[in-house]
Amino acid sequence: AVVMGANAVVASELPKAQISVLEPITLTPDDGYHVLNGSLMEGRDNLRLQALMNFKAQDTLAEAEKSPYAKYYCDFYLTFSGLKDGRIDATGCYLAGKYGEYGWIVIPTEFFADDKGEFIIEEGVSYPVIAVYDPELTYENICDYVKDFTAAIYIKPEILDENPDFKVTLELGMRDPDSETEEFFRIGDEAVYTADYLKKAFMPTATVSPVENNDLTFALNFTADPVDESQLEKFGNWYADFVLTVNKDVTFNANGGADGYLSGQYDEWSENWVNVPFEDVKMKAGESLKIMEYAAELMGESGLKLTYNDVYSFVKEFNCGVFFEPAYLAENPDLKVTLELRMYNNEDETESYVIGETYTFTEPAVAAIGKVEYSTLQAAIAAAVSNDTVKLLKNAKLAETLVIPAAQEDLTIDLNGCEINCATADAISNFGELTITDSSEYGTGFICGNFTNSGKAYLRGGAILGEISNGEGGKLYVTGGVYFDADVRQWIVEGYAASQFKEQIENGDEVIYYVVAKLPTATVTPVPDAELGDNSLTFALKFKADSVSDLQMAVFGDWYADFVLTVNKDVTFNNNGEADGYLSGQYDEWSKNWVNVPFEDVKMKAGESLKIMEYAAELLGESGLKLTYNDICSFVKEFNCGVFFKPEFLSANPDLKVSLSLKMFNPENENESYVIGINYEFTPPAETDTVTVRDQNGLIVNCETMKDAIDAVIEKGDQVDGGKITVVKNSEIKEDLTVTGTRNLFFDLGANKLTLADGKNFKLSNVNVAITGSGSLEGFNADNVILDDNSVLTLPPAAAIPALAAKLEGKGMYVTQNEDDTWSVATKFQLQIQMSDDGSPSIGFLKDTRRVYVVESSSDLMSWSQVEYEETTGDSEVAVPLKWQAPASGQFFRVRATEPTK
Repeated sequence: AVVMGANAVVASELPKAQISVLEPITLTPDDGYHVLNGSLMEGRDNLRLQALMNFKAQDTLAEAEKSPYAKYYCDFYLTFSGLKDGRIDATGCYLAGKYGEYGWIVIPTEFFADDKGEFIIEEGVSYPVIAVYDPELTYENICDYVKDFTAAIYIKPEILDENPDFKVTLELGMRDPDSETEEFFRIGDEAVYTADYLKKAFMPTATVSPVENNDLTFALNFTADPVDESQLEKFGNWYADFVLTVNKDVTFNANGGADGYLSGQYDEWSENWVNVPFEDVKMKAGESLKIMEYAAELMGESGLKLTYNDVYSFVKEFNCGVFFEPAYLAENPDLKVTLELRMYNNEDETESYVIGETYTFTEPAVAAIGKVEYSTLQAAIAAAVSNDTVKLLKNAKLAETLVIPAAQEDLTIDLNGCEINCATADAISNFGELTITDSSEYGTGFICGNFTNSGKAYLRGGAILGEISNGEGGKLYVTGGVYFDADVRQWIVEGYAASQFKEQIENGDEVIYYVVAKLPTATVTPVPDAELGDNSLTFALKFKADSVSDLQMAVFGDWYADFVLTVNKDVTFNNNGEADGYLSGQYDEWSKNWVNVPFEDVKMKAGESLKIMEYAAELLGESGLKLTYNDICSFVKEFNCGVFFKPEFLSANPDLKVSLSLKMFNPENENESYVIGINYEFTPPAETDTVTVRDQNGLIVNCETMKDAIDAVIEKGDQVDGGKITVVKNSEIKEDLTVTGTRNLFFDLGANKLTLADGKNFKLSNVNVAITGSGSLEGFNADNVILDDNSVLTLPPAAAIPALAAKLEGKGMYVTQNEDDTWSVATKFQLQIQMSDDGSPSIGFLKDTRRVYVVESSSDLMSWSQVEYEETTGDSEVAVPLKWQAPASGQFFRVRATEPTK
C-alpha cells in the first residue's frame, strides 16, 4: 500500500484485496445497465468501456467488522496526466461501475457539468468514481453485500487525438471518514492507461475462431462483436477484408495446375462456400493478399469492398478459408500462412488494424514418434529406428506407395483412428518388419489401398480397404482388424479367428468383409466328486465362460459351442447291446440335476468327434438344438459335461484314449472350430502305472514313475510359475528323483502316502517345493533329502514331519516353523517375496535359528509401498522391513537378505 495522504498507516495492516485489470468490453441493452439520473444521448444503446479494474474483497464480514478500517470509505480513484493545457473538457465521456449483484451503473460526465454544460478535468487531481453514486460506501459494506465490484471509463477518441501524452491512472483507495482531507490510502496496484491503449481499446472487435471444414486446409469464422454509435461513426466507412500473408517467396499455380484455392461464405452472399482458385499468384515473404478483393476481381466485380458498416449491419458473420493440395504442402514443408481479418482506413490504406485473433497455419504434424512430430508420414518412417512406433495424428495423404525398406526392423504404425489414403493402388509395400495396429477407442483407422508384404508383417488393428498379398519370402501374422474382400484366414495367428460379414451398399452390390478378433476363453476344470451327486462318472468337466469384449461378442456371438468327445481308435459303444457307458450334462437353466444320455450303438473312427450336446438333444427329441456363444454368456454362463465308461469296457480297451473339450464352431463353416479352454485327455490306468496324480489343471496323469508324473506336470505348466500336482493314490518313488526345471512345484498328498524307496534320494535343484495335505511321507530322512543353495522345501504339519525337520536342521539346514504350522527348510538364510492371487506381494523369510540375523528396519511391513524391490527370478541384495507369511502356496521368487551385523 502506498500512503497518498499525511496520515501514517502501516501497509501490512491494510485489508487485502484481489485486484485485476480486465479486457475492454461493450455494454449492450442485454447487460441490463442503468444510467444514473436519466439516459445517455439517443441511439447510444451500446456503450464501449475502454479501461476496467476489478476488486474482490478477501475478508469475510466478521473479519471486516473487526478491522480498524471497517468504517473507512472505499472508492476507485481516477487521476489524469499528460493533458495538453493542464485541463480538458470531458463532456461526452462516462464512468461505469458494476457492484456485486446490482449490475452495471453508467454515470455520464454530463452529470457533473457546470452551468455552461462543461465538465472540466484538471491535471493531477484524483476523482472518486463511486462517491458520485454512494459517497459513504464503507469497507464493512463491501464485505457485506458488494464483495465484488468493477470500475470502468470511456474517453472520447477526440480527446485522445488532441492529447497524445494522455494517461489516466485507476486505483482503489480507502479514506478515513474522520479526516478533514480527501486523502486516501491505495490498496493493491494501480493501473495506468495510455492514449494508445485507449485508442486501440476503442477499435471494433470480433470473435475469430477456426472452422471445421474437411474440404479446406484451414478456415476461420468471423463474428462481429457489438459496437456503439461512436465506433461506427469513426470506423463505419473503413473496409474489412481477410488477409493472407506468407513467410517465404512463393507462387501458387506456377505450373498451371491447381495448387489450391480460396473459399468464402456468408449467408447474404451464398449459403454454400464459394471457391476461387489461385491464378498464378506470386507473393513475396511478408506480403499479403486481400482475399475478398482478389476474389471479387476474379469474379468480375473489381473494386467491390465491404465496409465495416456493411459487416456489422448485414453480414455480421462470415467464413473464409484456404485449400492447398497435399503435394504442394509436401513440396513446401516450411511454409507458414497467416490468415487474419483487417480493417483499413478508407482515406489512408497504410493505416490498418487486426480485428480479433491472428491465425497462423503451419502444416499440422501428420505423425509422431514419442513426442517428436513429423509433417509427413514418410518423414516419420524415415526417422524411425528399431522398436519405434509411428503414431498418426491426422489423416495421411500419400502421393505414392509408402515403402518400408528391408533395413527397417520392428517398426509399428499406429493408425490411431486416422486414415492413410494413397494416390496409387498400393498404399503400403513392406520389405522390413512392420506392425500395423490401431490404439483408438473404436479402432476406426483404415488404410485405403492395397497392402503388400515381402518382409515380416503383423496386422493387429484398423481396416484395410484393399487387397492383402503376401509375396515370396513374406511372413504375415494377423491378430486383428477389418479386411474388405480380403480373406486373411490363412494368415490368422493361433488363438484368433475371423468372422465373415456381408453388407449391401447403396448401389445394391454386396460387400464382404472379415473381422478378426481374439477367440473367447473359458475356465475349464474337473468337476469335484462332491458336485456329481449320485453320478459316478469316469471324468467330468466344468465350463465357465470368461468375460468377453464387445468386439469378441460381435464377431463370435453367433458361433455355437459344444462339448466334443474324440477317440484315438476305431470303437463302437454299446456294440453288444449293453450300455458301455453314457454321457452326462447339467446347467441350471436346463436342469438342476445331471441328465444322463446312454450311448446307442455309436460307431466312431479314430480321430472322429461326437458333439455331445447336439447328440443328447437328438436323443431327447430336440433335434437341431444348438447353443450360441451369446447364449452361453447371457444365460447359461456355467455348465458341466461328463462321461461314464464301464470298467469292463475300459479293461477291454486298454489302449483307448478319450479327449473331452469345449469347441466353438463357425456357423458359416463348421469345419472351422476352436478349442475353448483346455483339452482334457483321459487314459485308463495301466497295470504298470504306479503313480496317478492330478496336474495343476486338475487333469489325471497316469505314469509309471513319479519322475514321469513331475515331468508331465512341468511340461503342461509354465516353466517360471511351475505347477501343482495332487497325489490321488498311495505312490512310491522307486528311483533317485531330482526335482528341477521349474521355479515352484506344489505337492498335495491329500490323505495318501508317498514313499521314498530304500537307498533312493529326493533332491531339489533350483526349485521351491511345498508339500501339503494330511497324508504321510515314508522313507524320507536327513540322509536322502538333499537341497542345493537355491532350493526351499516346505513340509506339512503332520505328526512325523517335525521329526524330519529336526533331523534336517541337525544336518546344518535352516528350519523354521511357519504361521500356518508348516515347516520350511533351506541350506541358507532365504528371504521370499510371495505373490498372492490378486497380484499383491507379501514377504516371508527363513530364520537362522542358531544366531540372531539382523535385517534393516525389522518392524512389521505395514504396506507394500514401503518396500523397495526388484521383480526378478534370480537373486538380488535387499534390505527391507519384514513380516513373516508362509510361502506354502501361490507364486513367489527369492531374494537374498543382506549380511547380519553380528
